[in-house]
Amino acid sequence: MDVQQTTSDPVSRQEDTAILSDGRQVEPGYCPECDYCLAGLTGLRCPECGHALDPAELTASAIPWVHRRRIGRFRAYWRTVWLVMSRGERFHREFQRPVSYRHAQRFRWVTVLLAYPYLLISVPALLPAVLRVLVLEPGGRFLWAWGVRITVGAVVCLASLLSLMTITALPSLFFHPRQPPLALHNRAVALGCYTCALLACTLLSPVLFGVATLFLAAEEVASP
Repeated sequence: MDVQQTTSDPVSRQEDTAILSDGRQVEPGYCPECDYCLAGLTGLRCPECGHALDPAELTASAIPWVHRRRIGRFRAYWRTVWLVMSRGERFHREFQRPVSYRHAQRFRWVTVLLAYPYLLISVPALLPAVLRVLVLEPGGRFLWAWGVRITVGAVVCLASLLSLMTITALPSLFFHPRQPPLALHNRAVALGCYTCALLACTLLSPVLFGVATLFLAAEEVASP
């Protein structure tokens, strides 16, 4: 999941740079209308379809997490989750502008750390079954000491964390376009980190469980 480094060759860098009318050089974007690569752009109109371009549209990310210092981390996180899960077309348009790999990795780590405690809730339910298979004789007597049982529990907890880290990194491996330009390849790797937003659904499970419990309790009270 390594992000490839851009070449230091001035000629190559010039080919991978869009030049706006005010003289600014930015990483090349893609036209929002026809997905034409805007590398070497010298005006504010797409040379392929004629779409009028906004310089801010080419450089500013629409991912809320990138703007978390301005809008707040809590709102930025959940807005990003909503963007990924329900605004697929808008999320896809992020291919047309630079994407920060550092911001994407931080979002992935926050999601892992938030989902990890909920994964551990299932460990106490699974651990007795694991211990019963590994450390109990047919008569029910423990074969291993408490230290071994604690070690098994620690290994299960660590394995759960490593599993989350691996699962959230996998989408980037499948999110690569075929024979992409270097800039587009790096954006695909970064955007792949944001797809772990689906894990945020686990954070809502206690809320949904509580609402369902209250609903069932209210129905039971209302019934004669």
